[in-house]
Amino acid sequence: MSSEKSARRTLARRCAHAAIGTGVALAGMAVVAPVAHADHVINGCTIVHNPSPTNFTNCPGANLSGQDLSRQNLKYANLTNANLFGANLSQANLTSANLFGADLTGANMDRANLTNATLADADLTGANLSRANLTSANLNGATLLAANLTKANLTGANLQAATLINANLTDTKTDNANLYLAVLTDNLVN
Repeated sequence: MSSEKSARRTLARRCAHAAIGTGVALAGMAVVAPVAHADHVINGCTIVHNPSPTNFTNCPGANLSGQDLSRQNLKYANLTNANLFGANLSQANLTSANLFGADLTGANMDRANLTNATLADADLTGANLSRANLTSANLNGATLLAANLTKANLTGANLQAATLINANLTDTKTDNANLYLAVLTDNLVN
């Protein structure tokens, strides 16, 4: 074997080992890198990519008005008193999130998962909660004027002293929901 061929093979092996050591695989001429998911920041609020009970999005009072948070994993998030006016939270995972006192006026929460979420004293005026899962959610004292709750699941939800005026409750599931002192007038119910 010529020394030139041997040198090329040695160089090729070193490049392959270096590439594998850095997490990059070479296949022919294509370079494939591992997909990285990282936290990202929206208006100063760090959205935690893979939240846990001890590591979650923590943005009380954040201004996320009009932001696209659709399909985001906001499980356990602390968004107390946050401004989410007109935000898109469709299909977002807000399981066990704290949205106490948040402004969700006109927010799109279609098909959002709000299981065990706290929405006490939140303003959901004109919000779209169609097909949202609000199982065991706390909406104590929440305002839901003209909110769309079509096909929403409110099983076991606490709506004590909530205001639901001109809300669309068509095909809404309310089994075992607490409606004590809730204001329910001029609603569309099917």
